[in-house]
Amino acid sequence: MSNPNKTVWIVFNGEIYNFQELRNACEQKGYRFRSQTDTEVLIYLWELYGPEMVKQLRGMFAFAIWDETKQQLFLTRDRAGQKPLKYYMDNNVLYFASELKAFIDEPQVPKRLDLTAVHHALSLQYVPAPLTGFQDVKKLPPAHWMHIDLSTGSPKITQQRYWSLSYEPKRTLPTNEWKERILTTLREATTIRTISDVPLGAFLSGGIDSSAIVALLAESSSQPIKTFSIGFEDEKFNELPDARRIAQHFQTDHTEFTVTPTMTDIFDTLIYHFEEPFADPAALPTFLLSKLTREHVTVALNGDGGDESFGGYPWYVIHVLAQRYRNLTPALLQRMTALLGTTIASPFPDLLAQRAVAFFASSLESEAQQYHYYTSSFYPSEKRSLYTSAMHEAIRAYPTGDLIGERYLSLNAKHALDKAMGTDILTYLPGALLPKVDIASMAVSLEARSPFLDHHVMELAAAIPASLKLRGTNGKYILKEAFRGILPDETIAKKKWGFRLPIDTWFSGPLQHMAADTLMHSPLFIEHFNMDYIERLLDEQKNTRAQHGRKLWSLLWLAKWYERYF
Repeated sequence: MSNPNKTVWIVFNGEIYNFQELRNACEQKGYRFRSQTDTEVLIYLWELYGPEMVKQLRGMFAFAIWDETKQQLFLTRDRAGQKPLKYYMDNNVLYFASELKAFIDEPQVPKRLDLTAVHHALSLQYVPAPLTGFQDVKKLPPAHWMHIDLSTGSPKITQQRYWSLSYEPKRTLPTNEWKERILTTLREATTIRTISDVPLGAFLSGGIDSSAIVALLAESSSQPIKTFSIGFEDEKFNELPDARRIAQHFQTDHTEFTVTPTMTDIFDTLIYHFEEPFADPAALPTFLLSKLTREHVTVALNGDGGDESFGGYPWYVIHVLAQRYRNLTPALLQRMTALLGTTIASPFPDLLAQRAVAFFASSLESEAQQYHYYTSSFYPSEKRSLYTSAMHEAIRAYPTGDLIGERYLSLNAKHALDKAMGTDILTYLPGALLPKVDIASMAVSLEARSPFLDHHVMELAAAIPASLKLRGTNGKYILKEAFRGILPDETIAKKKWGFRLPIDTWFSGPLQHMAADTLMHSPLFIEHFNMDYIERLLDEQKNTRAQHGRKLWSLLWLAKWYERYF
C-alpha cells in the first residue's frame, strides 16, 4: 500500500490492535483515510514520527517502509517476535521477507550451510537470531528496527533495539491489588484482540493460561466461544480431559482432535514450512490443531507467553533451587555428578537421570552459563561425542552456553527467576514458541493472537516481585490467585504440562525404521558427525529403556532439513 502521492510504500504482515486509536490521532493531524485498514495507519505514522512510530504500536507485526523522498528503507519486528523478518544483504542487493522461500533460491543469494547455527540448534531445538541455518541469511531480532539510508549515495545502515523489559525496580503493592491489575490488564489485552470481521475462537489446552483467555472471552460474549483442543491416544500425554472440564465450565462450542503416530507422515510438510532447523516436537500437534481450527474459524486466541511472564516452567524451579547448591564446594559437585553419571545414567540412561546429571554438572558453570542446561537436547559433553574432530574445531569458538549467558547477563534483573524468565523472552520465546505457532497457523491461513504477549501485560508482570510468581515449587502463583473463583479449582491446582508428545514410544516403534534409515544415510551427518554415536542412540532407544526421543527428533529434523534445502 502507498500514501496518496505514492512516495511512501509499505509491505506488512501482522495486526495492529490499537490502530483505531492511532487512526483518530492521525485524522486530528489532517490525514484523510481511503481504507479501513491498519496498514494505512502505519504509512501516516511513518510520515509523522519516522522510526519512533513503532513505540506507539500494540500488536504483532513485521513490515518494511520505503520512503522515496527520503531514500530510506525501514524494517522492523514486534516486541516479542511473533512475526518473522528474514533478510539477505550484500553491497549490491537486499532481499527481505517473512519466509526464506521468497528469496532463498534467487541466483544472487548464496545457499551455504551455517555449522554454527546447526551447533546451536542441537542444544536449543531452534536457531537463535540473528542466525537462520543459512550462512548468509539473517533474522532481524524481535523489538528491533533496521534503517537503511541511501540519500548520501553509499548506504548507511543502522540497527537498533527499541524496547526491552526491565525487572527493576519492583513495585510494592498488596496482593489483592496485583490480582486486580492482572485481571484488568489481561482483560483489556484480550478484548482488543477480539476485534475481527471473521469467525473467532480459542486454543484450549486445559492449563491455566489458555483457560484464563477462554474465561475472559466467555465473560464478554453473548454466544458460546468456539474452543479447540488436541490430545494423544497415550493417556500419559493426553490433556483432553482437562480441556473438556474448562469447555463444560464455560459452556463453549468445543472441538477435539487426537494425534496418532501415523500422522507423522506430515514431517516433510513441517520441514517445508519451518525452513530452519527446528526440533520442538510440539510443531506437529500445533500444525494439526491449527488445521482443525481453521475448518471452523479464521482467528484463534491462545495462552502463549504466560509462562515466560509469570514463572510457569518447571525449569524455573530447578534454576532457583540450583543457586542454593552453588554454595557446595566444586569438588563435592564433581563427585556427585560423577556418581550420578556412573550409577544412574548408565547403562540405562533415562530422561530423569539425564536431568539429574545436568543439574549437578551445570552447577560447576557460572550462573549465566548454566541456564541453558535445563532445556538442552544435547549437552556439551554429548556434543563432543557427536561431532567429528573437524566439526568440533569449526564450532569451538561458539559455545551455546555463552550465547545464552550473554542474554542472561544483559537483563536489568536481580532475582534468578527474573533472569531466567527474561532470558527465555529473549531466546526461547521468539526462537521456538512463537515461530511454532505463527508458522503452523499461517500455513493453514489461521491468525493466532496472544493476549499474554501484549507489552502492557508483559511490563506489568515484570514489575511483580518474584516471590509472588514462584512460591516453593508452585509457579505462576499470583496469576492463579487472580483467577481463583473464575476458573475451576482443579485447573488452578493443575501442574504445568505443555505439549508433551510420546516421541520415545514413537521412536521405539512407528518411527524406528524411518529414523534409522534417514540418520545413518544423511550426507550432513556422515561428513560432520560421529556415526557410531548416532547408531548407539538408535540402538539404545530400540533395545533399552533409554529416552533419546528428543535427541532423535532433533537429528531427524536436521537431516530432513538438510535434504530439503541443500
